[in-house]
Amino acid sequence: MSSENRDDGLSQRLISGYHHLLLNLHRLYQRDGAEQQPGIYQNIDSLSEQLSEIVELTREEQQRISDYLKRDLEDAAQFLIEGGQELKEWLRFDIALIEEGLAEAFSNSVDQTRIELEQLKQEVARGGQWQSGEICGVGTLQCSSCGRVVSFRQPGTIPICPECGGKLYQRLPEEA
Repeated sequence: MSSENRDDGLSQRLISGYHHLLLNLHRLYQRDGAEQQPGIYQNIDSLSEQLSEIVELTREEQQRISDYLKRDLEDAAQFLIEGGQELKEWLRFDIALIEEGLAEAFSNSVDQTRIELEQLKQEVARGGQWQSGEICGVGTLQCSSCGRVVSFRQPGTIPICPECGGKLYQRLPEEA
């Protein structure tokens, strides 16, 4: 068997695996709902382990397919987050041209990825808050209410703001 035929067979297995993984992900969300799921990336990884029951794949090939799908969903979701445009702009053709079932599966998976990326962004934004009573390492915090600066030269307990009684702090922004 020539190298080209082997590569062709591998490509076909990877394409088939990608297709099955996307459809199985969609079925999972349809059946159980997004609220019951741990997260889209965890679901992709879990479902990719089951691909060998459908398509003859090695663990490495399963991981490649999982990585490809995550990449595509994240890229499309990020496009929608940043531009607020429709999926057809990302595709650069009408979504109606995609095989029936696959279009819905991809679109819904992109939506779920977008939701999770937005939630992550909000968590990161909230994660930049420190509260009185918590322990803080070295650094400088600023009261979120009045702007009073509190510096820590060693780990310590974050106080209630002595200026306004505020309880929330943020890292002091870097000077421009």
